[in-house]
Amino acid sequence: LSGPSLQRVLGLVVDMQIDLYEGAGRRALERLRAGRASVRRGLFVLVEYARVRLLFVEACAHLACAVEDPSSAQRHVRAARRTARWLRLNRRPYTDALALLVEGCALAGDFGGARQLFGWAEATFRGLGMALYAEVARLRRGQMLQGDEARAVQAQARAALRASGVRDPDALARTFAPVG
Repeated sequence: LSGPSLQRVLGLVVDMQIDLYEGAGRRALERLRAGRASVRRGLFVLVEYARVRLLFVEACAHLACAVEDPSSAQRHVRAARRTARWLRLNRRPYTDALALLVEGCALAGDFGGARQLFGWAEATFRGLGMALYAEVARLRRGQMLQGDEARAVQAQARAALRASGVRDPDALARTFAPVG
């Protein structure tokens, strides 16, 4: 980033999401670290939309790093949970749903707890008309189930994502809800 501008901040978010789509969480975090000073200098953390997008992609990058490097997983999961708390401070339904998605990913080893959080996130996103996020939450919820029900829920979510034009539903899920 050379000078602060909202376009550069949102460009940073998009570049980080591309990294996550490609499964490169560490690269996404490195991008954020390199661009953070410019973001702060431009006071874009005061713009809710930019702040929320940055917080969410940061949490996803930490979750992806936890998947990529199990030896540092605890540190990255803690950072993602801390970022989820920041998301909740915005006190908006969509930021609460994003926080639920992050928290569900952070609990991926606790299938029951993660399934519940993904279910709440799915319902909230659906109620807000955020269909792609709802389907990602449904896909992750399905991955916390077992047997025929798990396969059916995952297949429905992937089909809905494909019907929305998503070519690789699992890559999109890796972008918005990285789990191991």
